[in-house]
Amino acid sequence: MTQQAVMHRQPAPAVADRADPARRRGAKASRAPLVREQLLVAAASLIRSGDLAALTPQALCDAARVRPNTLYAHFASADDVRHALGTRALTELIELSRTAMGALAGHDALEAFVGAQRLYAQVYPGLYAAAISIRPTQSEEAARGLVAYAQLEAEAFRTYLLPSQKVERLKWCLRAAIRGAIALEAIDAADAHDVDRKFDSLVDMLHTQARAASAWPQR
Repeated sequence: MTQQAVMHRQPAPAVADRADPARRRGAKASRAPLVREQLLVAAASLIRSGDLAALTPQALCDAARVRPNTLYAHFASADDVRHALGTRALTELIELSRTAMGALAGHDALEAFVGAQRLYAQVYPGLYAAAISIRPTQSEEAARGLVAYAQLEAEAFRTYLLPSQKVERLKWCLRAAIRGAIALEAIDAADAHDVDRKFDSLVDMLHTQARAASAWPQR
């Protein structure tokens, strides 16, 4: 090789890239959302059966095939991962319920709301458990999600034309009834048709309570 060729030879691009700290930082930043998503997918898989306790840092690192320092670069703890899953699941639960309710009213709206919640819990028991475990004090995103969920609960009673105080009571009854029934279904040995009838009875009772609400004394 001539001296002139040696003098004009340029470094290989790969070597130049590795030597550029700014480029390396940019590449790492561009991968961050993908790594975070990889961790959340692995976490969702770990709690598929509904056992939130299965989500430990070591189990998550093993499932995602990452080192602990990678996990802690994105989440401070396993609780943070559960919270991230819960807020995402709550958004999915709201959208599923809103779509099911559509323009329905009265008994039909209640039936659609309850049915959507039950379906999500059947298909994604772990994510449902994460969704109902979040608290408004955990983050602004959680607080917004819970407000949106409460608004959807109120929407289920919209056509009963009730005062806000009675709607709040019925919302509490609705939430307690759904979560209790879903928890019981998970351990109920009854056949599926019998459980379906129980959920139908639950909706009937909520509907009856809403219709009778106008007779409730103001307290």
